[in-house]
Amino acid sequence: MSNFRRYKRVKKSEQDSGKPLTPGAYMLAGKKIHCPHCEAVEFIEGSAQVNTTITSALLGIDYKKVYTLICTECGYLQWAMQPPKRMLDESLFS
Repeated sequence: MSNFRRYKRVKKSEQDSGKPLTPGAYMLAGKKIHCPHCEAVEFIEGSAQVNTTITSALLGIDYKKVYTLICTECGYLQWAMQPPKRMLDESLFS
């Protein structure tokens, strides 16, 4: 996907959520998050709902909220069950 198309999707998500989706550095379980594909450290945070079984999909129940981080360099998507913590001081990555 081109950067322009990725930008358009981010802008649409930004409009839908009503809050800006600015890139940032994140931690999860006390560890710095790096992209496993390109080693970048800036991500755009989001969330999604997933169902746990086919039965729950048919009945529309038992949805779980998951948190997503999209790499700003390559677009790799990472999923987490706990919300990642945004790092305010990116010098911690040095």
